[in-house]
Amino acid sequence: MATVIIFLAVILSVIMFFSESMTLAADVRKRVKITLDSYVVRKSIDIYHVVDDGEDFLTLEEQSAFDEYLAGQFSGIGRGEDGIYRSSDGSYSFSSPVLSLSGEGRLRIYADFSLTVPVTFSGAHLFDMVIPMRVYSKFTKVY
Repeated sequence: MATVIIFLAVILSVIMFFSESMTLAADVRKRVKITLDSYVVRKSIDIYHVVDDGEDFLTLEEQSAFDEYLAGQFSGIGRGEDGIYRSSDGSYSFSSPVLSLSGEGRLRIYADFSLTVPVTFSGAHLFDMVIPMRVYSKFTKVY
């Protein structure tokens, strides 16, 4: 009987951890998406002119500017020198989103990053669960 109870407790614990991790992933994805949309709106005129001239908008300086903007939009998150954003309580971290472009006439700016959630048991770190993510913001050229 005790074995069944322990087994059920372990199963329930795994389900709760998975649910919490997926909720965290959805929240981080939403926050990065909102930040990317806001950034695209702020930079829309620059994006329009650069893309219209056939130049590359996503320079190293633009990537750095987005990283600074993202760091300012997240509260309780610190960005280390290694480019990893970490929560103040250590419950998760995510890599600096890498921006990329696609489209003609309609521009999509993608942000690819990985969310890392540490898996612990009784205070001991077992492994890191890595969740790859991609968000995008659309910019449609209006004639």
